Amino acid sequence: LVDSHYYAPGWRADLNTMNQILADGVTQVYSSLLYEGPTIFSVFNGVYLNAHDYDTNPETKTRIDAHLEAEQQDAAWPHTLPDRKGGEWAGSCEVFGADQQHRGSVDVRIRHDPIDLVRATQQWELSGAIDRSFNYVRTRSNGNRHTYDGPDLWGNAIAYGRALYTTQHHAREAFKVKGREFIIDRDYTLAAVWKLYTGDGMTDVVFGALTWSPDT
Repeated sequence: LVDSHYYAPGWRADLNTMNQILADGVTQVYSSLLYEGPTIFSVFNGVYLNAHDYDTNPETKTRIDAHLEAEQQDAAWPHTLPDRKGGEWAGSCEVFGADQQHRGSVDVRIRHDPIDLVRATQQWELSGAIDRSFNYVRTRSNGNRHTYDGPDLWGNAIAYGRALYTTQHHAREAFKVKGREFIIDRDYTLAAVWKLYTGDGMTDVVFGALTWSPDT
């Protein structure tokens, strides 16, 4: 995971660029937020495949060309979660401390139960290097805006295409989560990066890919 903050004179922008390399070592989930002062004025994001033999290997060329064609269709797909059937995201994520040292892994499960077309309850379970659980009601409004309405986490988020940028505050302790949740395919695979804070100090970064399993 690369999470870099820098100034680009060519863009006249303060940038926050995040590039998450998935476990296959090939898929890269990229985004850049461009700021003028505290205001975002542009966003780039996408899903890339890393290859070094595109010009010499026909199989690689076929795979990359198919990915590019699919991305032309999927890139504008909004960050909209399943709204008629419940299910669960699950997967193993890596945990690094604020000192950039590896702390281990954490099993993440997010139970998702739609209430109606724009609201759902979500239950988080994290176990391993971090042990926590949260519940909240999640609401989507105006297409790309989301709120988290307790009882455990409260906050909001905004989506740019498939990438959702979140801020969530715990109701009863000085704990918050800031994240990027990126739907990378039509199967609702979620490439997630979450920064965990105690007070205003970041303690951990959790990142990985979660697989969606709908209820049968």
